[in-house]
Amino acid sequence: MNSFTKKNNCFSLIRTLIVFVLLFSIFSCANLKHNYLGKTKRDPSISQLSEQQLSQLDIIRKHLDFQTDSLLLTLSAKNLKNCHLSASEINKLYSNFRVQLDFDRILNSILQTGRTKKNSLTALQRYAGAYLLKSASVYDQMYQKNRKIRRALNRGDIGSKIPRNILQKSRKFLYSPKIRKKISRYNEKSQNTLADSLLHQLPATNYWREAYYSIYRQNDRISALLYNIFPYAGNSLFGKVGNRITNRVRQRKYAIQLLSVIQPYDILLSKSSGHLSSIVIPGHFGHASLWLGDKVPQKRKRILDVILKERSTRFKIKKKGMAEALRCGVQLSSLEEYADAEEFIILRPDTLSNNQKYSIVENTMKHLHKKYDFNFDIESPDMINCTELIYLSYDFIDWKVRYFMGRFTLFPDDLLITALSSDKLKIVALLKNGDLMLNPDPAYLKAMMK
Repeated sequence: MNSFTKKNNCFSLIRTLIVFVLLFSIFSCANLKHNYLGKTKRDPSISQLSEQQLSQLDIIRKHLDFQTDSLLLTLSAKNLKNCHLSASEINKLYSNFRVQLDFDRILNSILQTGRTKKNSLTALQRYAGAYLLKSASVYDQMYQKNRKIRRALNRGDIGSKIPRNILQKSRKFLYSPKIRKKISRYNEKSQNTLADSLLHQLPATNYWREAYYSIYRQNDRISALLYNIFPYAGNSLFGKVGNRITNRVRQRKYAIQLLSVIQPYDILLSKSSGHLSSIVIPGHFGHASLWLGDKVPQKRKRILDVILKERSTRFKIKKKGMAEALRCGVQLSSLEEYADAEEFIILRPDTLSNNQKYSIVENTMKHLHKKYDFNFDIESPDMINCTELIYLSYDFIDWKVRYFMGRFTLFPDDLLITALSSDKLKIVALLKNGDLMLNPDPAYLKAMMK
């Protein structure tokens, strides 16, 4: 009787699993028209592409995939040696992935025009759908095996237009049998040999495999939960304790003194005993930022107004040309708003080329409005702290990175340590309690940090 009961329980469990898989396959969110990219801006000219143009597009994409794969091999080797990723490698990784997604968005826009129901796909839509499946297969082979990079890219990046959970969604799209069947069906008007060749290159799938990849995520859920604890706790703590009454007169005075020395693309370190960052962040200095210049365009300001007022010192210190990461996120501040501290160090990159200047501005602007990174993880730019902004913007400098609490990070003092040992950075001035010291003695700065 007991064995009979056990058999019934076993069969009942199997039936429950089968029903679960069937229900999962029926109500799965994988959709051809709104795939892992979601809605894409329509481009009418794309619907007129020929098969030859599509083939040329595929050649360019293969070259990009090859470059990215070579980069990932280098990054994987660094992970095995427990070495940090350089800023240029991080920027290259995210820019390459953005271009890969931009290729997908071109073809995804084809699916946004017209119907994608049974036997209604055109030849171009069949190719677009098959190409997106192939792209998802490339991402599956390329990014999924590297845990650190997979988790970082799944966090998304608004500066690089990378949606959250993009690799998770692309894998679900790849292993959806429903999507495969829809693209495989065609009538005489939708026949396309290119689409058929792409479908044959995909890995095999079924409903069991789709369910498996949707449920099993290699502990990424736990990692994401732990990763978000520090930003939540940091925002709560800084939100309650971080505000204080500021001395506007002193800020204006310090801003005018700084304005007499600083130049565009200078890096500024500051120390303020009145801020919580001076207690939380190890070292002497607690904040870092970069000066883009008083001629950075402001929102809702006409160019004529800027030209008429740019001679005014008061206007210059109120112009929002200071890029910094604060508790409220990455933003542009005025020099007067920034000068809420007692000590300042000015670092200046030596002999910047025009390409490097363009790179600094471009790298800085794509991080605007991101949240503050209380994880202090320089290898994941979905959120940015003050030193991480410098690290990624000046990616041609070999910064003195340290390993701290299970991650690679960079503190404001590390920027000064880098300047003391690098020929690419000059220490221009030290402003301390209103006293301006040009070309400060390195020995004095080292003693000050100790």
